[in-house]
Amino acid sequence: MAISSFTYGSLVLACQSTERRALLDLKKGLVDSSDWLESWATGDCCKWSGVVCHNVTGHVTELHLGAADLPPLTTFSGEISPSLGDLKQLSYLDLSNNDFSGSSVPDFLGHLANLRLLNLSGAGFTGTIPPQLGNLSRLRYLNLQTNYGGNLTVEHLDWISGLSRMEFLDLSYVDLGIASNWLTVVNKLHFLQELHLSNCRLRSIPSSLNNVNFSSLSVLDLSYNNFDDPLFPSWSFHLGSLTTLNLANNRFRGPIPEGLHNMTSLRQLDLSWNQFTSLEPNCFLGLSQLQLLNLAQNGLEGEIFSGAMQNMTSLIDLDLSSNDRLESRDGIPDYFRTFCSLRTVTLSGVNLRQEVDEALRVLSGCPARTLESIRLSNCQLFGHLINIPFRNFQKLDTLSLSRNIIAGQIPASLTDLASLRYLEIFSNKLDGPLPLGIGSLSQLESIDISENSLEGDVEESHFHNFTKLWLFQASGNRLSLKVGPRWTPPPQIEILGMGFWHLGPQFPAWIRSLKLLTELNMSSSGISSSIPSWLFFNSHFYSIDLSSNLLNGPLPNIYPFMSILDLSNNSLSGSLSDFLCYKPDEEKTMQVMNLGANEFLGEIPDCWRSWKFLEAIKLSSNKFRGKIPPSLGALAFLQSLHLRNNNLSGEIPPSLANSTKMVALDFSRNNLEGSLPAWIGGGFSGMMILNLRDNKFHGQIPKELCVANSLRILDLADNNLTGEIPRCFNNFTAMVQMNDSEGVIQLSYNGTGPFFETAVVVIKGKLYEYGSILKFVRSIDLSMNKLVGKVPEEITRLGGLQSLNLSDNSLTGDIPRDIGSMRSLESIDLSLNQISGEIPPSMSGMTFLSFLNFSSNRLSGRIPSSTQLQSLNSSSFAGNKDLCGLPLAKNCTRDRVTDESGGNGRDEPDEGDGSGSEFKWFYVSLALGFIVGFWGVVGSMVLNKQWRYGYFHFVDLLWDKLCCRY
Repeated sequence: MAISSFTYGSLVLACQSTERRALLDLKKGLVDSSDWLESWATGDCCKWSGVVCHNVTGHVTELHLGAADLPPLTTFSGEISPSLGDLKQLSYLDLSNNDFSGSSVPDFLGHLANLRLLNLSGAGFTGTIPPQLGNLSRLRYLNLQTNYGGNLTVEHLDWISGLSRMEFLDLSYVDLGIASNWLTVVNKLHFLQELHLSNCRLRSIPSSLNNVNFSSLSVLDLSYNNFDDPLFPSWSFHLGSLTTLNLANNRFRGPIPEGLHNMTSLRQLDLSWNQFTSLEPNCFLGLSQLQLLNLAQNGLEGEIFSGAMQNMTSLIDLDLSSNDRLESRDGIPDYFRTFCSLRTVTLSGVNLRQEVDEALRVLSGCPARTLESIRLSNCQLFGHLINIPFRNFQKLDTLSLSRNIIAGQIPASLTDLASLRYLEIFSNKLDGPLPLGIGSLSQLESIDISENSLEGDVEESHFHNFTKLWLFQASGNRLSLKVGPRWTPPPQIEILGMGFWHLGPQFPAWIRSLKLLTELNMSSSGISSSIPSWLFFNSHFYSIDLSSNLLNGPLPNIYPFMSILDLSNNSLSGSLSDFLCYKPDEEKTMQVMNLGANEFLGEIPDCWRSWKFLEAIKLSSNKFRGKIPPSLGALAFLQSLHLRNNNLSGEIPPSLANSTKMVALDFSRNNLEGSLPAWIGGGFSGMMILNLRDNKFHGQIPKELCVANSLRILDLADNNLTGEIPRCFNNFTAMVQMNDSEGVIQLSYNGTGPFFETAVVVIKGKLYEYGSILKFVRSIDLSMNKLVGKVPEEITRLGGLQSLNLSDNSLTGDIPRDIGSMRSLESIDLSLNQISGEIPPSMSGMTFLSFLNFSSNRLSGRIPSSTQLQSLNSSSFAGNKDLCGLPLAKNCTRDRVTDESGGNGRDEPDEGDGSGSEFKWFYVSLALGFIVGFWGVVGSMVLNKQWRYGYFHFVDLLWDKLCCRY
């Protein structure tokens, strides 16, 4: 038995003198900011803090120096003295969660032959783990887990085979990338009970193993390794004692294997963040003791709640979220009523297609006694909340029903959830007022009811008992705030969303009392005053959205260290010099700046060098003049730059070539000039949107533009560009096919949360602004230039292109014959050119085409037959004197046709049409068809008595059946 004087009283013998000196040397090397080692000075060292000695021999056997043994927020740093090796009888050493940053794991620890426990986890050690640790043959517990992003590695793992008595091994976050034999080595540890190798950069995992020697293993954690091998490790099926299996985030593919049903001892199973596609029918059949099941973030599809899950009555935590093709024909099944230990249910993204009250009624019985979290967002739930017995869920902490189709009012019974802390019901179809009693939810910390159709007044009493509320999101409703002039909202609010509320006309003075506010959204709220100067004194702000109001006056001095500022669509005026050039040597941290659609004027200040973290700048639709400031090129993180619809002049500054992360560039509707710089393509390989429309650019379109293969929108219309269209446009691989899973273009990755790009695009002659589906838009517009040559055949390879406008140029030659392969085209405009030849027959297959303009060219021949082409207005083909066929009134049979040998110039009929008028023969055929069809039936019955009787008998029988049925 080993005892500690600070815990268990006096010792029989005092500590050894050599060991006392070793401890004092250890103290000298440690930095002890809290003086916790103050007792390490005089007296018996067995009575020193953290020291445990043997109660007979007096030898030091244990050192408890982990951060858990120290006062709160206290850690050791410094160096580990080699004198620690003199503690020959030491069996327990804990230095965990300290800060030995930059120090390597001491190799002399390998001489502590009696060590049974070594815990260096989270202590900040770096470098290579010394193989000398393999000499610790008595070691049973080894924890070298490093912190996330740590720099601890191994040269090999062969030394582990010397730890034959090992029962617990944790090397999580240690770089084991070169240890390809890790499984072979670990398999030699016959007594191993827990193995933790999470996030170790392991590359391979054998799917099979001849002999499984570590059969006593109860915990196996191989999560976050992203193995190159896609197959599930079937050798794990032979671990009959396994209670915990964590294989999350490893890129395993295919079905979840049936062999899992052999692992009958499993209590926890985590297969989340993989690429599993389906469930084998009986894979869960024997897992009746399972308490945690996490299959979230896979690609699972098909029916989930099979009979195999019916026996999981011990389930505590269930997470099947983010499997968008997973479904349940019957919603949450009735057998969930027997899951009486259930604590968390997360089914977000599973297609339940169930009435919300039915789903929650299943959980309102026995499970409601223990349930703490219900997450059913985006489950296609419908119906109303009115009849749900919320009073049964007395322990419910979290309720998420967002992104469904739930309608009706928020019921007053929702206030029966006395323990509720987090409520999410945003993006539904809820209407009516906000229940007055919602303020009685005194435990509520976060509520999100945004993007519904709620209306009515919100009064002070709604917030009366929100003493813990830090998040209130209710934007996108038609609510009105009715409070007195001295009202103060819950002071601890950090995130406040009241966009589209009625808050104006004056700026709400109560905002000033929210000292902890970090995010504020009061967009489209009817405020028509100036921005008060006190608003930006709050140093906690990192996001403010006051867009789409009637704010006026100059821009006040704004706290420059916030991350997102959106003041667009207001009436703010004046210069930006005071704002942008304030303390030019002071580094600002703003990442998104949107001041578009205001009345700012003057030159754009050349003071951008101190704003080096900016990722998105929108200054469109103001009254700026002068040149584009060169210092914008100092913004290395810049991804989105919108300066459209101003009065800017001069050339594009070469310094912008340094902004290589550019995704969207819009300089349209200005007076910019010069040639298009070659680096605008070669330097911006990730460019998705380039809009230089309506300027004065000249010269040729640079071939380097084709390097930007991510381009989705290219608009160079209404300039003075010359030369031919580059044949390399087929390099725009993002226009070749539509393979995007979501429609938004998301920017801003440096910690501010997502910023969604928007773009103004001219399609079908109209101006559209895209946001939520922007990533699905594919458009090329080169109209109103001076381009010459042919329409390149290569452009037809852009099978995902939706809009192509090459009108009002001087293009010649034929329309590419394979243009019909552009099956996604909805709009094509080649008007006002000199294009000749026939319209290719392949256009008959362009089923999405809804807008076409080939007018004012030199086209000839017949317009191909198709539903799309014949349904167009004749003006789409006007001004082509040799073009004929519907929808034109011109008859193809009277066109002049010249044969390939030269022809004789005579009017000849079109072969296959006969010699009459196209319209005449159409109506003649129609009349003949009617006569033959009508008299073929009626005439037969007139001439044949038996047929006549038979027909009318059939009609009588049919009438009797209809009358009897209905």
